[in-house]
Amino acid sequence: MDVNVWTHTLVLLLWISSSSPVPGGRARRRDTNRKAERDAGGPPEPWQINQGLCPASLCGSKGAAETIAMDSGKPWIEENKQDEKPSPFYQGDIVVPQSALQELRHRRAAVKDRLLLWPEGVIPYQLNKTTLDRKTRKVVRAAMRHWMRKTCVKFRKKKRGDVNFLHFIGDAGCWSYVGMQGGEQKLSLGSGCELFGTVVHEIGHAVGFWHEQARYDRNKYIRILRGNILPGAEENFDKMTFKTINTLGVAYDFNSIMHYGPNYFSVNGKPTIKVKRIGWRAKPKIGQRKVLSELDVAQTRHMYQCNRRDMQRRRKDVCFFSKYGDGRDYRGNVDYTLEGVTCQKWTSQWPQAHCVMSRYWLGDKMDGLGNHNHCRNPGGRRSRPWCFTTLEGTEWQYCDVRICNPLPRRNENESTSLPTRNNLDKR
Repeated sequence: MDVNVWTHTLVLLLWISSSSPVPGGRARRRDTNRKAERDAGGPPEPWQINQGLCPASLCGSKGAAETIAMDSGKPWIEENKQDEKPSPFYQGDIVVPQSALQELRHRRAAVKDRLLLWPEGVIPYQLNKTTLDRKTRKVVRAAMRHWMRKTCVKFRKKKRGDVNFLHFIGDAGCWSYVGMQGGEQKLSLGSGCELFGTVVHEIGHAVGFWHEQARYDRNKYIRILRGNILPGAEENFDKMTFKTINTLGVAYDFNSIMHYGPNYFSVNGKPTIKVKRIGWRAKPKIGQRKVLSELDVAQTRHMYQCNRRDMQRRRKDVCFFSKYGDGRDYRGNVDYTLEGVTCQKWTSQWPQAHCVMSRYWLGDKMDGLGNHNHCRNPGGRRSRPWCFTTLEGTEWQYCDVRICNPLPRRNENESTSLPTRNNLDKR
């Protein structure tokens, strides 16, 4: 065959192979894109996506501050400096109603006013099929399932008679209001916002959470490096005031899905947030956008009284017959205390530091301990099942486990200190 014919044939084959789909081709391209994304520092965060945006559904068709009535419940539009676009966002991705602006600095990590909680923890929702593509709708459903598996918050499709509901839309940017605002409440997942962790985060705002680092007590746990913050973005690091704040008693959560990342609003790529030494044992991953943390779950369950409601439901349950009378042989799944507080995982060292797990790691699993937060009474060192709490300043509490044949109550003052290797070995 002529050399030119061979050359043209080879070129044609190469063109076909490059333009035709082959098994695994899309996957390889996705992997290449993800690698490029990682090399570039990962996908953009909501605060980056939202910079310079004034979505039509918030700002009106003109996208200007003057389109918002001063006494309306519509979002506050920040009057920025010259030549800068007005911003409807607080702390990067939160929309604040005009009426709530003056009270903003009296807010808390979880909503202060119980009227802003969704009744019974049930959130009617609607997915906008016009502005959200199928992939994004699938991610939203997965994120809602994640919240429902971990907490008692429930999502259900909006019914005809529902006045208050969450409307997922695909407007520009990633943003949400905090708590239930009343009426149609929009939550936007625009281009770049369709990541699972981002959706879980935005839903967290709608459930009732502000950003974790906005807590009034944050200075005990993190340091804000103001020299690295973008000029004009300083207010995004405001903390709520001490007088009216209520963190529900739950300890500071470095690993919260609602926490800023270490480089948020950085002007030079250097950290804007640094974890103090007290938080090192929590193995902090500030800014993680993967799943709800243990303390995210604990605070949600406390805020919506999930444990209290479960406690009422379980009142009819039969008691537990303990071979030893102290519940050391209890292997049930109750994971909250008599006070309705969610338990800390036995494998965790935050917020309560302890060495109860030392025998477990040595192969002694007779106590039923493990990588869970179910109530136990290792070695029968107390009179009934107990657990370490997720509260700040409260080390442990007894659990809501009724024993049929309880032992006489002991003097509990003798065993309120943190367990040590010595007293565990002498049990």
